[in-house]
Amino acid sequence: MRPLRDVAFPWKCRRLESGLARRERRRSVSGMSEGHAERIARLEERLAWFEKHSVEQDRAMLELAEKMDELRAELQRWRDREDGQGGEFSTQERPPHY
Repeated sequence: MRPLRDVAFPWKCRRLESGLARRERRRSVSGMSEGHAERIARLEERLAWFEKHSVEQDRAMLELAEKMDELRAELQRWRDREDGQGGEFSTQERPPHY
């Protein structure tokens, strides 16, 4: 069996076929041995799983990127607020509660 890395994966989401549709397609393939049809069916199932997994990973990466943007904006607001205070205390002075 050839490794899957040799197979080109289109990264578009496809509808996963039901088991009945796969069985019917296997029956309709003429001139192909049962072993080849089973192997093709298994490869198609694995391909469908990888495509679904890829879509889920893309969605998770987008969510993480959005969260990072939110955190960066919040960090910038904190920095701006700190700069806006004008440095009430210099680094050499003791704070009033000392």
